[in-house]
Amino acid sequence: MASKCMREEDPTLLEFKSRICMHSIKDTNVCWITAMVFYQPCSIYVTDYNNKALKMANTSFNKLSDRISLDGHPWDITGMFHDTVAVTLPNEKRIQLVDVTAKGWRIKRTLRFDKQYWGIGHCKPNFIVSSLSPPALHVMNRQGEVLKTIRKNDRDEEIFRRPMFIQTNYTSIVVSDRDKKAVIVLDLNCKVQNYYRTNSDPRIVALAEGGSNADPRGVALAEGGSNADPRGVALAEGGSMFVSTINGNEKNVIAISKKGSQRFVKLDSLDDPYALSYFFQGRELFASSYSEIAKLDNYVYMYKRCD
Repeated sequence: MASKCMREEDPTLLEFKSRICMHSIKDTNVCWITAMVFYQPCSIYVTDYNNKALKMANTSFNKLSDRISLDGHPWDITGMFHDTVAVTLPNEKRIQLVDVTAKGWRIKRTLRFDKQYWGIGHCKPNFIVSSLSPPALHVMNRQGEVLKTIRKNDRDEEIFRRPMFIQTNYTSIVVSDRDKKAVIVLDLNCKVQNYYRTNSDPRIVALAEGGSNADPRGVALAEGGSNADPRGVALAEGGSMFVSTINGNEKNVIAISKKGSQRFVKLDSLDDPYALSYFFQGRELFASSYSEIAKLDNYVYMYKRCD
C-alpha cells in the first residue's frame, strides 16, 4: 500500500511511484547499486559494483538506457557537468571520468593513484574525495593532484574514521562516516559545521545545534537509544537530507533537518535501502536495495514527495 502524502514541511513520508530494472543482459551478477546521481531532465546514473558497470536509466520511461563497463568495481559517483561524471574505483586505486556523447558513453580519462579513494563529490573546479587509511578528505584537481588534506578539527581531533560516501552542493560537503555513526557537514572551506549522529530507534530524536560551534561530543541520545551506521545520503530542500542507515537487522531511511532533528521515512516496497539521490524540481527520492536478492536489488525505486 502506498504511503499517504505529506505536507511540505514534514519530509518524512513519500509515496511509492515506480521502480526501474537496472539489470542488463551483459550482467553476470545481481546488481549492487552503491551510489547514484540524478541528471535533468530525466536520467539517473548509477554505479553497479558487482557488475563493474556504470548505468543510466530514463526515469520518464522507467527503462535502462545505457551501460558502460569500467576498469573495476565502482563505489561512488559525482556529477561534474551536464555530460560528465566521475566514479571512484577504490580496489583498483583509480578514478574514471566518463562523458555522455550522442553515440553513448565513453571513458574520457582514468586517474591512477597509489592509494584508495572511496567517496567523491564535486566542488567547482575540484573534486572532494575520501580515503580510509588514514581517514581523511582530500581536495583534488581534475588531473588527480591533491591540493589539500582535511583530517583534524580546530581542537586537533580526528574528524573522520571511515568516510565512505560524499555529497556536495553549492554550500556544503556532506560525509557519511560509517564508524563514527554520523553524517558530518562541512562548509566549502572544509570546516565542520554540523555533526549528526544517525539514530536506529524511531522513538528517539537526536539534535545537533547548527553553526560553526557544532560539537560531536554534545550530541546525545535519550536513554536506551543507539546509533546506526549511515550509508547513502541525498541532499534535499533547505539544508535537509535523507540518509539510509543500518544497525543489525534494522535498515531505515531517516530525514534530517538543517537543525538536526531526525524522523524516520517509510519507503514502501523497499526493506534494505542503500544508495539515495534526490531530484529537487520533481521532488522525487530515488533509492537502491542491498539485500543480495535479485528481485529486489536489480531495481532503482522512485518515491514522490506530495504537497
